[in-house]
Amino acid sequence: MSADYTTGSTLSDRDLEIASFWVKHRLTLRRLGYGSIIAIGSMFWAFTLWSLLDAYAISYPIESRIHLRILQNQNALAPLFLKGPTPLKPADSITFTNTDGRQDVLVEIENANTVWWAEFDYAFAIGDQRTDTRHGFILPKSRRFITEPGITLSGQSPELIIENLQWKRVTPDTVPTTIEDFVASREPLIEDVAFARDQVVGTQLIGRTTFTVNNTSAYGYYDPEFVIVLLRGGSPVAVTRITKDKLNAGEIMPFDIQWFDQPVGITETIVQTNINYLNPNSYIRPINQ
Repeated sequence: MSADYTTGSTLSDRDLEIASFWVKHRLTLRRLGYGSIIAIGSMFWAFTLWSLLDAYAISYPIESRIHLRILQNQNALAPLFLKGPTPLKPADSITFTNTDGRQDVLVEIENANTVWWAEFDYAFAIGDQRTDTRHGFILPKSRRFITEPGITLSGQSPELIIENLQWKRVTPDTVPTTIEDFVASREPLIEDVAFARDQVVGTQLIGRTTFTVNNTSAYGYYDPEFVIVLLRGGSPVAVTRITKDKLNAGEIMPFDIQWFDQPVGITETIVQTNINYLNPNSYIRPINQ
C-alpha cells in the first residue's frame, strides 16, 4: 500500500521566501525598528530643546525689540485716530502808522493742534475793499504773524479773511520725532538782534533793526519770510515783512532795516522766521540730485 505525503501548504514560493527571510533576519529587523524609534524620538526631543533654547535665550532679545517697536509705532500712530483739527485762533488785528498816511496791519494766529498743520489764502478786508490775496501756512503747535504793510484804512478797522483752508495731518513717516525737534533741526538761527536810533537820513534821526540769519542746518529754502515786530513794554508798535528769494544751507545773511516811521521807546525786537518745513517744495534740492 502506498502512502501519499503532502508537505507545506498553499503558500506560494514568494511567501516561503519572505518567511525564510524573516526567520533568518528577525533579530536584525527588530534592532533596526528599535533604532528607528530611538532616532525619531531623539530628533523630536532635540528639536523641542532647540526651540526652547532659541525662544528664550537666542532670539528673545531680538523678538522683544520687535514687540517694543510695535508698541512704539502704536503710540506714534495713536494721534492719527483722534478727532479732527480744532480751528485756528486769530487774535485781534493791530494797526500801526506808516509813512504817507498808510498803516501796517498785524494779526497773530495760533494753531493749537499737535498733528495738524494748515495751508490757506488770506487777505485783509477794509469795508468793501480788500488787500491782495496771499498764501500762508501755519505749523502744528505754533503761533505766527500775519501782516500787511502799507495799506489805506480810511478810518475802518481791517478784518483778517482766511479762505481755502486745507488741514493736513503730520504722519510718523514725515516727522519721526516730535514736531518741536523736527523744526529745531531745520530752523535758521536769528542772532545779534539789535535796535538803535543812530542813523541820520536827511534831517531825520531814524531807527534801525539789525540781525543776522545763520542757517546752520543742512537744508536750503526757497522764499524764506522774516517778520520783524518792534515792542514797547511788551506791546507791538511797528512791523515789517521781508521775503528773500532763497536761503542756502550754511548761509549767513545779515539784515539792516530802517524805520522811517520813527518808533521810539523800543524795548524788544521779535524776528519770526516763516518757512514751511513740512512742504517739500520749500527745500532747495542739492545740485547732485
